[in-house]
Amino acid sequence: MYQLYYSIIDFMQYLLLIPIFIGAFTFRRLNLPLKLIFYYVIFNTIITIVTRILAAYSTNNLMFINFFNIVEIFLITYVFSLIIDNKKVKLIIRISYIIFLLIIVYTFFFYQNINEYAYHLKLFESFFFIYFGATYLFNAIKKEKDIINDSFALFSIAVLMYFITTFLVFGSFKYLAKMEPSLGIKVWTFNSFFNQIFFIIIAIAFYTQAKLSASEQAGKEQK
Repeated sequence: MYQLYYSIIDFMQYLLLIPIFIGAFTFRRLNLPLKLIFYYVIFNTIITIVTRILAAYSTNNLMFINFFNIVEIFLITYVFSLIIDNKKVKLIIRISYIIFLLIIVYTFFFYQNINEYAYHLKLFESFFFIYFGATYLFNAIKKEKDIINDSFALFSIAVLMYFITTFLVFGSFKYLAKMEPSLGIKVWTFNSFFNQIFFIIIAIAFYTQAKLSASEQAGKEQK
């Protein structure tokens, strides 16, 4: 029974090729925040390959997953610092850097080993990302932006969708896994599904930004 869920997770990993191909094809037309997100997609793919290889040899891969989460925290937080123009939120973002750093130091130097998955770190990360994503969307709606054609709005939607799911999953995963192991793997598969949707929406954001940049370039040439 477990094999079915592992097979689904394995298959979904190949969906990462979608944002990689679209991001590579549109890279020259992407702005800085989306170029950083493209690098994030590449980094995620590399870590995924490494962890899958280690798992195949029954080697602990949680150190690499924790390392990825740390990079993810600071990179996505920095992207939001670039796309959100609210001064109060920018101050909160700067404060969040300090909070994340303190949690990371406490987690891996005092609370647990680097080779153990840091569930609570993922919870803090998800909480802040939900706030950042909701803030950008709220401001975009307030300014009556075209959400469908706003690449940052699409990115924020992807963040909200995935990290709300992640917050709920990791808030209950340990309890569910202990209560019934099969339920734990089902929940993990569910989270993996939303992770891939997250990256597919990012691919759409790449395409949207590239189309907008091409349109703006064509307008300048006509003038």
